[in-house]
Amino acid sequence: MDIEPGQFSMPKNLYQRNEIWYGRFAEGGTIRRVCLRTSDLRQAKIRLKALKTKVDDARFGVKNPKIWQEAVVSYTLGVLQAGGVRSSTADRYLVSLRQIDPHFKGVPLHDIDQERISHFIAARQAGGTANATIRRDLTTISRVLSFAAAQGMTTTNAALSYDRRLVRERSAALTIPTDADIADAIALAPPLWGDLFRFLRGTGLRLGEALRARWDHIQDGNLTVHITKNGFPRTIRLPEGILKGVAGKGRIFAGLPDDSGVVSSRYVTVRKTAKTMPRFRLHDLRHAYAIAEIRSGRDIYDLSHHLGHSSVKVTERYLGYAPGRRSVARDTHGDTR
Repeated sequence: MDIEPGQFSMPKNLYQRNEIWYGRFAEGGTIRRVCLRTSDLRQAKIRLKALKTKVDDARFGVKNPKIWQEAVVSYTLGVLQAGGVRSSTADRYLVSLRQIDPHFKGVPLHDIDQERISHFIAARQAGGTANATIRRDLTTISRVLSFAAAQGMTTTNAALSYDRRLVRERSAALTIPTDADIADAIALAPPLWGDLFRFLRGTGLRLGEALRARWDHIQDGNLTVHITKNGFPRTIRLPEGILKGVAGKGRIFAGLPDDSGVVSSRYVTVRKTAKTMPRFRLHDLRHAYAIAEIRSGRDIYDLSHHLGHSSVKVTERYLGYAPGRRSVARDTHGDTR
């Protein structure tokens, strides 16, 4: 068999013994040979590069480069625990950091480049992680590296420059509870939960917004939502009769925690207790509201404000659930998106 020139040549400064890669490089006029403790060529190249960088830094009096964990600690203390973001946002970043850690543990910040980001994304996708989650992880990596750069720990942020069009987020089809499903759920659930179902379906508020709503936030039939996802308060018109009884003090749903995660977990127990209760998520009541409003002919920009969306593009997802409305939106607003 003819062998092409260089077909089986070893990479420069790397060689194998018993399938394990070793590296060699010059230090102080002598050749150093080190075991790189891997049979993977890509990892061997990364480790040899890191080792050579460390030796060169020591030779020229450069301090050891900062690693990923140091940047995470700095960001956690300086931003997340210092109140630099809302608590709910901080919780999401912490979840991402736990997922990211195995992929970047011990990695010097200057080695977190586009190639390493790409391998991270490939590994997450191979594990079945949704692109929407991966995009949130990329945001977390970028925030950590940006903060690290501000602290003089690094000069690069590969996550910031990564082309996210390569990790497109595809929205899953919505499963919308019917009015009959909601009525059955209200009838089967404990009274307080039934009131919550009715309120979420009648207002389209996010669960957390509804749980934090207070009686003193209501004036002349309008509810001002002070703590929102995008950080901007908004005022919405409440449907007549949406709230039963006489106005009280404090939170409207004082009988439930104001933590949406806790309430969602308790809702699972409520559904299990009432075995014949129709199955839907609490957030699906918000979708049901939005689609019903679109089908009734409500202006999409008005609806977008009511829902508290950061852009009307987010609201446009509901147009597909209302026959003919997409063409109406184009004709009315000149927007073909």
